[in-house]
Amino acid sequence: MLLAGLDWSDGNPGAAVWDAAAGEARMVAPPDAPRSLAVGFSEVREDGRRLLQPTFPLPDDWQEDRSSLAFRHLKRSLTSFRNTEVAAFLARPVFQYWVRALGAPAHLSFSVPLDYPWDLCEVLCSAALEAGLQGASFISETLAPVLAFLPCWRNDRTRWALLEGGRSVWVIDCGLTDLNLALVYVARSENRLDFALLAGDCLEDLGSLAGAVEPTRVAAEVQKSFPNVCRAAFEKAWPNWSGPAPQLRRADWIIAAGEGENLAPALENLRALIGQPYVCDDVPAAEATARGAAVHAANQAGALPFRIGTVRRRPVLGVRARLPNNVHFIAITEPDDEPPFAFERALEVEPTGGQPVEITLAAALPGGDRFGAVCSFVLEPRELAGSGRRALLVQGRLQDWSRGQAELRDLSSDARLAAMPFRLS
Repeated sequence: MLLAGLDWSDGNPGAAVWDAAAGEARMVAPPDAPRSLAVGFSEVREDGRRLLQPTFPLPDDWQEDRSSLAFRHLKRSLTSFRNTEVAAFLARPVFQYWVRALGAPAHLSFSVPLDYPWDLCEVLCSAALEAGLQGASFISETLAPVLAFLPCWRNDRTRWALLEGGRSVWVIDCGLTDLNLALVYVARSENRLDFALLAGDCLEDLGSLAGAVEPTRVAAEVQKSFPNVCRAAFEKAWPNWSGPAPQLRRADWIIAAGEGENLAPALENLRALIGQPYVCDDVPAAEATARGAAVHAANQAGALPFRIGTVRRRPVLGVRARLPNNVHFIAITEPDDEPPFAFERALEVEPTGGQPVEITLAAALPGGDRFGAVCSFVLEPRELAGSGRRALLVQGRLQDWSRGQAELRDLSSDARLAAMPFRLS
């Protein structure tokens, strides 16, 4: 069975397979490789029924008309579909294409953004299995580029030895819509490697869609983000941490990922801020995510000469309130909180003019504004009947870093409006 990885990217999505003989991942280059994550559907008739026939990859000359429709930038838009069946329906043609392109039974691991909620990742896994893959798993697109370099580091005695003391690795990833800056901690014990997502920030409007931005603006954004990420990663103690602790003086490795035009100036500026960094260049930036996902698939199958152990993160839980002309993230917990713990946050909702209100419990990496929804409460206008502002309370409890329970209450009546469990991994 093939062990493969997919870069779930809106721009030039690519795949890699694990080459056991060479001990590394290599890219797959089908002749009709997709240039974007866009899926088209055309209406056809079969036995008197109207059906939607998918097309992926989508040709450059695709024309929409009354009987066809295209969904472009699928990675970015999937989170907007509340119905998980719709998300699975849109994603399935992508996985069906890779079943054909790989040409053999495969276990596929695919990258997902930090802001994808857990249930959407599970829906994508189900869609992959329905498309004909033998197995499916997902890996954070922040962590995948680090995994891509593990075979190279293992073959480098110096780097492999340094990992035994723990290293905090910068990951700078420029995609279609944004540029992400993150710190990932890697610690090795024998042939086991443990990881922790320390902190991260999302620099919006610096992706490929924005085109080449003035280098001075890219530099300014990186310079503004850098101290925030460092502060969040290293100034807070890690409770109950065992082994080498993350330290700023060990954060001098850099990994670049993505194909965005603003990656080069951002990387240049990050190097200047660090001083004398070691820039990992054994894997091209454009291939890092796909090859890292393939390494993840090989780990899932026990095919690596080393083992990926625990992956920890220290997210900040908060509320993202989506009100008319107002979207913001309000932190509830601190990065050094350790579960189990309870949390709560009160907020006011203004009259919405007959529009529903969405209040989302989200998890963010400390240091920036990149967050992922863990559960959402949608209040219809009838539930907000009455005049003036409404005071609401989000309460919950996190059992451990994988699961919890949240509820929404009306503060004036103490009535429970909604409740649901949530998952973080």
